[in-house]
Amino acid sequence: MSQGVRIGVDTGGTFTDIILSRPDGTVIKKVPSRPDAAEQAIVDGFSDIVEPSESGSIVHGTTIATNALLSRTGKKTALVTTAGFEDILEIGRQNRPDLYDLTPRKPAPLVPRELVFGLDERMLHTGEILTPLTDDASEMLSQELEAAGARSVAICLLFSYANPAHELKVRQALEGLGISISISSDVLPAYREYERCGTTVVNAYVAPSITAYLSRLKEALNRWRIQIMQSNGGCISIGATCQRPVVTILSGPAGGAIGAQKLAAKAGEPRAISFDMGGTSTDVSLIAEGLSWSTETEVSGCPIAIPVIDIHTVGAGGGSIGYLDAGGALRVGPESAGADPGPACYGKGDQPTVTDANIVLGRLSPDWFLDGEFKIYPDRAHDAIDKLAAEMGISTEAAAEGMIRVANATMQRALSVVSVQRGFDPREFSIVAFGGAGPVHACDLCRAISARSVIVPLHPGILSAIGMLQADTVRDYKKSVLIPAEAGNLELLGDEFSALEEKAAEDLRADGVNLEEIRFDRLLEMRYVGQSYEISIPFCTDYLHEFGETYLQEYGYMDVEKPKEIVNVRLMAIVPNKAGELVFSEAPPTDGREPMIGKQALIERGESLEARLYRRDLLLAGERINGPAVVVEYSSTTYVPSDFSCEVDHLGNLVLRQNRA
Repeated sequence: MSQGVRIGVDTGGTFTDIILSRPDGTVIKKVPSRPDAAEQAIVDGFSDIVEPSESGSIVHGTTIATNALLSRTGKKTALVTTAGFEDILEIGRQNRPDLYDLTPRKPAPLVPRELVFGLDERMLHTGEILTPLTDDASEMLSQELEAAGARSVAICLLFSYANPAHELKVRQALEGLGISISISSDVLPAYREYERCGTTVVNAYVAPSITAYLSRLKEALNRWRIQIMQSNGGCISIGATCQRPVVTILSGPAGGAIGAQKLAAKAGEPRAISFDMGGTSTDVSLIAEGLSWSTETEVSGCPIAIPVIDIHTVGAGGGSIGYLDAGGALRVGPESAGADPGPACYGKGDQPTVTDANIVLGRLSPDWFLDGEFKIYPDRAHDAIDKLAAEMGISTEAAAEGMIRVANATMQRALSVVSVQRGFDPREFSIVAFGGAGPVHACDLCRAISARSVIVPLHPGILSAIGMLQADTVRDYKKSVLIPAEAGNLELLGDEFSALEEKAAEDLRADGVNLEEIRFDRLLEMRYVGQSYEISIPFCTDYLHEFGETYLQEYGYMDVEKPKEIVNVRLMAIVPNKAGELVFSEAPPTDGREPMIGKQALIERGESLEARLYRRDLLLAGERINGPAVVVEYSSTTYVPSDFSCEVDHLGNLVLRQNRA
């Protein structure tokens, strides 16, 4: 049996990306995703690159939970809460995301009101029981849930983070129903009722789907040890994932952010913007001496209060569909052609997409899509754009360029959100461009935000899968304490962290982890007394000074005298990834190589040009290319506009810079 075989798998909306790493080299593969059977796409890809006798480990980024939430296709879910709090999901927060929208529409809650059940029980914030939960109430609830036909249930009782006894009792009473059960004291034992309830509901809503998927995947790949990528950039076992599937909501994008961070650090670029453009969406993240993090996010109107890499996502991808809105304005996305039928040039669909526009403009080479393994129909791309152009009353080429400009504008706003709107100057950053479509659009965006350069890594179309192979194993724990921040409570905080470390060690031991390999990172979530939100800082003996300095950096303000409080203690249990560097095949020798393999017509700003066509695997370190040019490789294509030049660095990255006048 082979040893040391590692595989990264990223399931996207259009393609499933696979990288297989052996001690002597790597193999990559892209296969069309199967929305109806995501695991089958992985099995299909394995059949082409994995030897029958091989086994090892897999790290998998999955979109199952994300898709179930976005498309509202999760299983029928009920909510059990304390009597009097049944309307918590409808009330939510009173924030208005669109301040000037006179007719705002709030997304419907995942759980309809008729499936919300209130229990006659009450816990105080101290953990003291005010109204005991009776056996009769638990039994009646079980009967009501069975009659309602719920497939999953979220249990979120008031102040259960201080004392989970009632939630545990309800779970025990419902176990005989054979449905999925999520309790908030397991999912998120933390202060803030709405976020805790919303996160638990999301966990319950997606649990049946992801549990069934992972069961099928485990059965299909039974010789392999499978880990799942989390939204926080770490990976966990299948068992842990099934307990808290909510941690996979940003599973795939997190792998890309980790891959971009590792690449930027290796390339000597401490400041970079991760730019991942795939088939259905674009994910961007800021890297400023490390990745940015958030302790809560919102997906499809649902609050999710878990640690996540701070990733901003917009509905612009290669499969994004172009159309005219009711006012006759050109729009692109967020609707996508996905994997089926896909862009018109794939041979099934007939709607104009960004990929079709790039075919029409000559930014993609039909003969070199996935090294020619995937047949492209350029005539169908032209026909699809023709129809849109006829509606607009302009030429096909002008319509295609219009689509690209609209899609780029959407992505430019995303780049500004993570940079300019957070006080960072994009001129100090390089763009790490990856995903199947990222390197095609990166130079346009580099020009738009005046970034330093564009870095296109080796195999950019599978960088998310590569990032997954580089990820650590991470478990995240949190407990609300709500105590004054005073120098004298170090011992109390130490006890709280020790209890969390014991829990983490127990969980990781069950996953087969050697406890000597675990590193514990202790964090405090603090605020000034009276504030509604807190910031996260590393725990140290002088944590009050650390809080002041961090607050000053983020908000330009600090008050030494104002009282402060510690809201949560948070622990990250990290098992470092000790696998060696990925081994890619070396560049070919100089003798006999011809990196330029032809020329092709290109439309740029309404002008017809001739672009040189290069094969990336024939380019050596130090070589320089002047635009206009198109660089083809298996997993992606890099477009070099006429005002850019491209150089191959010592790591094999393509570094593109705008030519200054």
